[in-house]
Amino acid sequence: HRVILEVERYRAHVKSLEELAKTQATELADLSEELRKLVGTARMDSIADRQAAESKTVSELEKARARVTDLEAMVWNQAEQVKFLANQLQHLVGERQPSTATVPPASTPMADETRPCSSHTACNTHPAPAPLSTSS
Repeated sequence: HRVILEVERYRAHVKSLEELAKTQATELADLSEELRKLVGTARMDSIADRQAAESKTVSELEKARARVTDLEAMVWNQAEQVKFLANQLQHLVGERQPSTATVPPASTPMADETRPCSSHTACNTHPAPAPLSTSS
């Protein structure tokens, strides 16, 4: 009779262990699914971060190109002004010295080409664009 009681007790213990194993298996499956979702989300976040970084880089590149264009226009305008002023200086120096030329320097085709056109005088009325930030 004692053996039967002990067997029954072992059967109850086995049954509780089986239920525990079943519960743990369910929890493990739920955790695995949650982990799979989190890894997928992390991958999506990584892709989104990469796309955001690329977008920022493209934006910075566009700003840099615009800045280069502005600077080129300013340099061109300043070069034209230097040519014009050099021509004016040459003209003034020519007025003070006796000239052998029959055509006055101000009416030469070169003098007309070196005068800054009105479309570029705006370069001098606006402040230079702020330098691009190099920090990320």
